[in-house]
Amino acid sequence: MSKQFCRAWLEVKGKVVDAIAVNNSITLSETELSMTFQGNSQPAELTSIAAGSDFIVEENSIITEILETKVKNKVGKLKFSGSSDFTLHSIDSAIAWYLISEGEKESEAKGLEIVKKSEVKFDDQIAISQDGRIFVSENVNDKLVKIRTDICIPRQVMTMPIPLSEIKAHLIYVENNAVWYSGIVGKVINSNSSLKQKKKVVMRISERTIEAIN
Repeated sequence: MSKQFCRAWLEVKGKVVDAIAVNNSITLSETELSMTFQGNSQPAELTSIAAGSDFIVEENSIITEILETKVKNKVGKLKFSGSSDFTLHSIDSAIAWYLISEGEKESEAKGLEIVKKSEVKFDDQIAISQDGRIFVSENVNDKLVKIRTDICIPRQVMTMPIPLSEIKAHLIYVENNAVWYSGIVGKVINSNSSLKQKKKVVMRISERTIEAIN
């Protein structure tokens, strides 16, 4: 009787990866294990793992970035290409400006005065909240607003240009009317699927343990 996989997950660098493999994607032979992870809420390190690359996880990184948004109805939500999950660390030294027309050079942009929301009463003023939402004066409506400021990224993963060391897969499956656990240790050998919401991990097995659960 073939194995019916019930649950599978990875342990990398001593920590469990917060992602569960698709059960019907799992294939296991004497030498290789393959599994696919799918969905919108995958942890960022899964991309590095699937590529067989080492990575570093940084918590609460403070970086300086240029954020932007196109204002509609005098409000907008700041964003930048690196991450959608961030908060403003401090706006004490922030610089804000807007482009009057599409395609305008940055050198021709117009500066904005940063004030509290209740104080936005005159032209070229902006209020900025910690979650990245802004409120601007009437004359800035429908304009592209940019802000240079410090932001805090709660969790950031950086892929390293070196191979990932051995990882461990944990499998639970049913076989011969019994439930089994298997721990698989090995190195990632594939270079990852190109699909953004689908990550395939293939391991060359170097060690395995098997034990009955019931």
